[in-house]
Amino acid sequence: MELNSWTLKRFRGTEFRVAHISDFEAGEERRGGTEVRGGDEGIRGKVNGTVTGGEETVTVRGVSQILFAEMARLLTKSCLLKGGSSCAPGSVLLRTYNSGSADTEYLHKSIVPTMHFQKSLPRLPVPKLEDTIKRYLNAQRPLLDDEQYSKTEQLARNFQNGVGKQLHEELVLQDKENKHTSYISGPWFDMYLCARESIVLNFNPFMSFTPDPRPEYNNQLLRATNMTVSAMRFLKTIRAGYLEPEIFHLNPAKSDTQKFRKLIRLVPSSLSWYGAYMVNAYPLDMSQYFRLFNSTRIPKLNKDELKTDEKGRHLLVLRRGNLYVFDVLDKDGNIVKASEIHAHLKHILSDSSPAPEFPLGYLTSDDRKTHGHLSGRSSMIMATKKLSGK
Repeated sequence: MELNSWTLKRFRGTEFRVAHISDFEAGEERRGGTEVRGGDEGIRGKVNGTVTGGEETVTVRGVSQILFAEMARLLTKSCLLKGGSSCAPGSVLLRTYNSGSADTEYLHKSIVPTMHFQKSLPRLPVPKLEDTIKRYLNAQRPLLDDEQYSKTEQLARNFQNGVGKQLHEELVLQDKENKHTSYISGPWFDMYLCARESIVLNFNPFMSFTPDPRPEYNNQLLRATNMTVSAMRFLKTIRAGYLEPEIFHLNPAKSDTQKFRKLIRLVPSSLSWYGAYMVNAYPLDMSQYFRLFNSTRIPKLNKDELKTDEKGRHLLVLRRGNLYVFDVLDKDGNIVKASEIHAHLKHILSDSSPAPEFPLGYLTSDDRKTHGHLSGRSSMIMATKKLSGK
């Protein structure tokens, strides 16, 4: 029989990390540290129930599916979850994942809305022209000999007293007319999206995860399933506004507390940043968080385009040059069962389809102009085939 649901006790608010459970008899009780094995997929692990303050008790109630408990937080290497509070070594709390359950579809539910501080974030000020020139020359000094520096300094002063003045005035005016954003935002995106070099290595970030200290959890299929479920919980937490706002705490004893959170949530969003500032806490810009999911950079001839489709419910998996797609959210926006995700990924890993002769992924290693040109041609070919009914 396979696990359907389970209950547990919490101790001192400690957050869970990861565990795998299956093959219990209904009504059977296991205590922290008991090893569990079972399931056709060879899933095994331990019920990590021993925490500071006592033992966890896991009680099985029914039989229907294998469930996986999730990683505590995506994109982290520790079990830090909220405002600097960290878990002690070996101190973990398990939590089940039941598809459609409001309590387990999210990483957490912050009492301060995710975007609570956005409206009152101070805008990046336009620096004075003379300060910019000074910083530029200071940066050049170690790189140039006396003659080169003297020439550079003269050119910088000519710019400051000439066309630089007019350009600075125009920049200040433009900034006043666009109070919804930063003066540097447009040029920054232009610099990023207009670059024609290959995005591989030049721009693309990557994530590296440390191995789990328990070898059985480092199985590729098992870990991919857990991380997919965790990513979906992260996505849902952001979109529901439950993700804890990012705040830089200079005095965490005052600001990284439940008392502070209960008070600051009552401050209107138009003033909330300044309320945090009064206790040496600095909320950070989270405006780009929505692009963490369902987003892509579409290659164009002169300037790439960022596109986000928040209605997307699927996961794209790339393996051996082949592309696979399956839904990880159902039509109601709930995370599908972990056993379904596991089955999809298992199928992909076992698929013996040969690598394509010309994998589509190769295009991402080319310069953006070439990629954009070929993508445009591919789109035209696909549109023509669709119109012709082929």
